[in-house]
Amino acid sequence: MSEFSQMLSITLGVTETMTVVAAKLQCLVEYSCCVLFLRDEDQLTCQFISGVNAESIKNDPLLFEEQATTWLAHLQPSTVEINPRINTRTDKTFQSTLVISLVFQDRLLGVLALYHKESNAYTTEHGSVIESIGPQISAIVANSLLFNQTQYDSLSDPLTGLPNRRAFTRHLKDALSSAQRTQSQLALFVIDLDQFKQINDHHGHLVGDHALCDFGHMLSSIVAPPHFCARYAGDEFILILSDCNNEIVQRTYRELVVGLETLTIETKLDIRIKLKASTGIAMFPADGNTHEQLFVTADERMYKNKTRLSLNNKKHLLRIQDNIKSRANIQTRHLKASHHPTLPSPADVRSTQ
Repeated sequence: MSEFSQMLSITLGVTETMTVVAAKLQCLVEYSCCVLFLRDEDQLTCQFISGVNAESIKNDPLLFEEQATTWLAHLQPSTVEINPRINTRTDKTFQSTLVISLVFQDRLLGVLALYHKESNAYTTEHGSVIESIGPQISAIVANSLLFNQTQYDSLSDPLTGLPNRRAFTRHLKDALSSAQRTQSQLALFVIDLDQFKQINDHHGHLVGDHALCDFGHMLSSIVAPPHFCARYAGDEFILILSDCNNEIVQRTYRELVVGLETLTIETKLDIRIKLKASTGIAMFPADGNTHEQLFVTADERMYKNKTRLSLNNKKHLLRIQDNIKSRANIQTRHLKASHHPTLPSPADVRSTQ
């Protein structure tokens, strides 16, 4: 029992913490499978699984989550149930169940369930053991949740919810190490929103924040693990494509372009804003072997594209201005001609007589 008390001074994430807790529990109460369900509003989700059928439960946890959520509605706080008789679908692999609700400082965290393949495996004695250590397990889980939240906050952008610059640096280093080991390609996209300051200046920072969030959401929708996206700083975002080839890079870029074309920000005044962005891409190993070399290369290419776009826009604007001036000059000449008609010469007058 004292071993659980000692764990209160150890700070680890949920997975690491429960790995230790599950090992210690096995010495006290034998089980075939140990599952931690954590509360997410009115539902319970599997956050840790150890033992028999662990992989299959991870891949399809719905049955167990539904069962645990039903338990939650019937269990009293900090109580233990042995083979709770509740009308839910059950998994035929396990014949016995020992369940305890986890409560810390009057907050219901979730449910810890021990499953056994044999019937009648748990007795009231087992229930008493689990009940006696329940408060300690609850406190341990609460500490691990706080650690996870702190880690998440330190590696996440509070506005968009995307990984932040620190998380990007860490991920790029790890992804590069993996690419070097497997001799695979890696692509780094540096993406910067064009003329974003004008959105803030003309429409306000709330609209600007809305634009950043919508762009970040669009960006995260076009990549999935092992690929990665992050908000680097301000209006600059990052994509990392791991174990990729040129086809994947080109397809991702096209999806980015299409995503931008379909993305519209609406203001309270019903003004629709279309976002534009400049992108620079660097490839490992062709453009560098370190995260610094890749970032500098991608960043430089992004700014070259932004400058080229800016020059094209200026040239386009100058052409428009020249056309406007030409039309104005023509209209002025026509106007003068209409106000000052040309009189016929005396010879012309004589010829008509």
